[in-house]
Formats: sequence, C-alpha cells, structure tokens
Amino acid sequence: MEEEDAGIGDDIDDNDGFVDEVELLDNQEQTVLQKDIRPVKLALAKLRKLAYKIIHSTTIILPAWHSILQDLAQPQMLMPRNVATRWNSTFDMLNYALKHRGAVDAVTQQRDLGLRKFELEDHEWVILEQL
Repeated sequence: MEEEDAGIGDDIDDNDGFVDEVELLDNQEQTVLQKDIRPVKLALAKLRKLAYKIIHSTTIILPAWHSILQDLAQPQMLMPRNVATRWNSTFDMLNYALKHRGAVDAVTQQRDLGLRKFELEDHEWVILEQL
C-alpha cells in the first residue's frame, strides 16, 4: 500500500499492452514503410501549412479565401487547423478540406497569393480521401 502511494511502479503501467510495430520491422522494411507513407505526410503538411497561411494573413489571403467561398456559395468559415494537443483536429482539417476542395484548389491556384506550393495534385486528393 505504501509503495502505491509513493508512486513506485507507475511507469510500468504506462506502456501496458503497447507494442511499437515499427520497431519490430527490420531496417529494410522500415525504409519501405517510410517511403510508402511519405506521400501521405506531404499531402497533410500542405493542408496544415495552407490552413496556417489563411488564418495568419488577415489582409491578403483571408479576404481572398472569404471571396472564393462566397463565389462558390459556401459558408464563410476558416479551415480548421491541425493542433497537436487536440486529438481530432487533423480529422477536422482533412474533412473540411475535402468538403471545400473547390475553394482549396481556387485559393492555391491564384498566383498573386503565393500559395502555389500548397496546391494539391489529383493523386494527393485521392490519398486524402482514403484517409
């Protein structure tokens, strides 16, 4: 009883039943896995950076974003940002982007906004839909 009160053994329960499947792979399998998931990481990174740019450019990109949404007859909302401390924020950002694909494509295609590097290719949209 005194050991439980002192916190002895607390670290043992933290990983109970947790198995890191990647560590079970050999080096070649880990390399193949990293190569296979790279396109997913890149597509999500583009969305994260785009959402950040829209929110933090209140004088140029944000008004353009609202204008695009208005032209597409969609509600004027901000794209949810991915936040590390909110477990569902990646899903919210991804779900929003898929529902507003036209707006995302339109804002990234405008040269004067400087967002061309965040433009998602068709194969990246397929990856995001699969997620």
